[in-house]
Amino acid sequence: MTTTDAIRTALLLAQGHDQNTLRRLASIGMLHRVRHGGYVTDPGSDERARHRQLIEATIPLLGPTTVISHWSAAVLHGLPVWNAWLGRVAVTRPPNSHGVRDRWLHSHSCPLPEDEVDIDQFLWPVTDLSRTGLDLARSQPFSQGVAVLDAVRRAGVGADHLDDLIARSPRRPGMGRARQVVLFSNPGAESPGESLSRVFLRDHGFPPPVLQYRVEGPSGEFVGRCDFGWPDDGVLGEFDGRTKYQGEFVPDSTGLGVLLDEKARESRIRELGWILVRWTWPELGQPQALARRLWAGFRQAARVRAA
Repeated sequence: MTTTDAIRTALLLAQGHDQNTLRRLASIGMLHRVRHGGYVTDPGSDERARHRQLIEATIPLLGPTTVISHWSAAVLHGLPVWNAWLGRVAVTRPPNSHGVRDRWLHSHSCPLPEDEVDIDQFLWPVTDLSRTGLDLARSQPFSQGVAVLDAVRRAGVGADHLDDLIARSPRRPGMGRARQVVLFSNPGAESPGESLSRVFLRDHGFPPPVLQYRVEGPSGEFVGRCDFGWPDDGVLGEFDGRTKYQGEFVPDSTGLGVLLDEKARESRIRELGWILVRWTWPELGQPQALARRLWAGFRQAARVRAA
């Protein structure tokens, strides 16, 4: 964990500042309040960075048996998180502790074996990658759990290992759902958008796709790679996680040249007879309309093949 500049209020007071001075420094932007009793001099650039600052400002208040877990551990491990989770630091305490939820802290009470805790990589003990993924898979909606466990498996954790961890505590709340998430998880999904797309495809009855499908030309030459492929149906799917740039959707951190290359690749794929259907984050939020459009692509591909 890269340290932030989180500063405890008690330290500032011990250095000779008073509360009025702290309020004045905050009012002119020289200090930024992270939580009660904690400030930073430079607020994080995004929700993940700000949550890291919140974690660091909270660590001095944690007891020795407390472990950072759930979404807070996910931030530290670089797993997908949803901004709605990040207002509180998530921790896990021993079973004889009481779960606590206040403005800044969400404490879970649960057994936590030593081999499920990473004590070396961060400033404070943190649930390891596998335990973090399972905690979220059993406590969050199925689709979000899939996004997390796809990333966990992409990092090299096997499904068998996750199943073994579930078998340790099969009656823990949410473990049935976690088991289903593990079963559905796939390291071939390369982004949260692709993971949520997989759930969408399953929920709307589409055949299981080949992930990261390699498209080849007549001589076997590489033409392109698409997120989803249905080679028996002649259909390709592409989740387009893009941002606005000069009025158009273009890939994050890329320029016009990449966009033109992508357009040329898409044209070549279509020339080979494939039906390529793209969708974006907003379209994932309208699943019925997206399902109709994708099924239309399947019907179009069937007509092309029958011609």
